[in-house]
Amino acid sequence: MTHILLKRALKSIMNYEITLSSDYRLEIWKPRLFQAMPTNCSLRMFIVLYISFFIPILLGRDSYIIFIIRDALDFSIKHYSFVLPKYWKYPFMKENDFYIGPVWTDIAIRKQGIASYVLSEILKRYSGEGDIYWLTTKENYASISLCKKFGFFEIGQVHCFLFGYSCLAKTI
Repeated sequence: MTHILLKRALKSIMNYEITLSSDYRLEIWKPRLFQAMPTNCSLRMFIVLYISFFIPILLGRDSYIIFIIRDALDFSIKHYSFVLPKYWKYPFMKENDFYIGPVWTDIAIRKQGIASYVLSEILKRYSGEGDIYWLTTKENYASISLCKKFGFFEIGQVHCFLFGYSCLAKTI
């Protein structure tokens, strides 16, 4: 399967004033020794967390951060965006670069600006560091549109294999 790789230079700071509905709240979660996953975490998210958390630790790397949107009433997870530092899966990244993904929004609340809000918060937190990358399928028009809205541009295609990604197959 072919994916599109998008990039944004974080050195270029933009002012994002996007607000979050009072129905939701933002949680910025980082794994700790005795809390390897956030509360109310699904099995799918746990598997992604396990792979993302324990492999970088074994390799002696900084771990990831998850930006989570929770329902203000029942505390359920409605959105998550992982932010990962450079690691072996993406050899083209430099030391201060970051990768956003996986990203997920509950289907019931899509098209409400949740992903835009979270991406704006990520860019505020990491502005001035390195570059930031986002990988998506060619068919994910919503994801591509969101990225372009925030100044990302396509830099190439990546081929997905069973256990990871190859290097860039085609650069633009």
